[in-house]
Amino acid sequence: MDMRRLQRMNKELSIKAEGLVVDDVIEGLRVKQAKTESRVGLLAAENEKMKKEAHLLDLMAVKVEFLPAEPSTPADDAEGSHCGESEVEL
Repeated sequence: MDMRRLQRMNKELSIKAEGLVVDDVIEGLRVKQAKTESRVGLLAAENEKMKKEAHLLDLMAVKVEFLPAEPSTPADDAEGSHCGESEVEL
């Protein structure tokens, strides 16, 4: 074989090898992208769940804020309904 033919074959093999490396890199990136998209999907679902829980906590905080400190009962109101009038026994 002459030198030019060997150089050309070497160049062709180098190009094929580089192509295989590039193909491997592309495939690796595709796998990584799929894993990343899957992870993003899981995180988005978890985020929605946490938003709902935060909303419920906000509602509970509002409810607690507006609850009276000591609830009044109708019996308590009836005793105090005399408005300071004193009863006189005859």
